[in-house]
Amino acid sequence: MITEHELKPGTRIRLRSSSHAVELRAVTGTIARPDRYQDYYVIRLDQPALYTNADGTTTDLPEIVEAIDNFDVLPDLSRSA
Repeated sequence: MITEHELKPGTRIRLRSSSHAVELRAVTGTIARPDRYQDYYVIRLDQPALYTNADGTTTDLPEIVEAIDNFDVLPDLSRSA
């Protein structure tokens, strides 16, 4: 089991599910950095997520914060050559 802050920036991940708060345009991304809370990471998405504000306008979110339970680490294909 992966524990607190073991994942390094640049690690590729796939989100397991999307939040009801944002519309994901991509389910994959890269670890940007650990969040300040244990077992949470800032994920730089391959395509920005779309957040709908209360007034109906939208905002692109290039990064989101996710708990380690909400994503899977993808294999490092650069090492398989």
